[in-house]
Amino acid sequence: RAETAMADLLRGDTLLLCTGGLAGPMGDEEVSEQVSAWWSQPSVPSLPEFFWQLSFRDESHEDDRTAICAWRR
Repeated sequence: RAETAMADLLRGDTLLLCTGGLAGPMGDEEVSEQVSAWWSQPSVPSLPEFFWQLSFRDESHEDDRTAICAWRR
C-alpha cells in the first residue's frame, strides 16, 4: 500500500529522503553536523559535490547510500 504526504518547504529548508546507509550515520552528531554545514550553504551543491558528500567513510555503517534532496532557496 502506497502512502503519500505533503509538506511546504520554506525558504532555507531541505528535505532529505534516504536509505539506512545514510540515515544510520546521520545519528552520529559529528556526521549530522558536517552534512548540515554542507547543505545549509547559500547555494545547492553540484552533483559531483553531492556525490562526494555522500561518500564519507564510516566503519560502522557500510550499507549503500541512496539519497534525494530538495532544497528551497
